[in-house]
Amino acid sequence: MSRTVTPTVPPRVDYALTALGQELMEPIDMLATWALHRRAAVQQARAAYDAREEPPTQRGPR
Repeated sequence: MSRTVTPTVPPRVDYALTALGQELMEPIDMLATWALHRRAAVQQARAAYDAREEPPTQRGPR
């Protein structure tokens, strides 16, 4: 990210993605698209995990 300060009153600061940041946008967009398309499956997996019986805790000697 680049940051540019303009010495005005009040000060102005502009932010922009660098070329490296722009390059990162493609895989982030792909991940977001994957998550949106699989939202129902993720919710089902969470519900199945939450519904499983919790194993008893094992405590050692005190």
